[in-house]
Amino acid sequence: MTSSEEEHTLNQLLVEMDGLESKTNVIMLASTNRPDVLDK
Repeated sequence: MTSSEEEHTLNQLLVEMDGLESKTNVIMLASTNRPDVLDK
């Protein structure tokens, strides 16, 4: 993956996660080796 592809993938994941509602018995686990590109 190129840097541009990685950034696009991360941005799309963040868009999909935006507005998620809390649900019981659901666990979401994510990780990154690029914490510098995440919003704080």
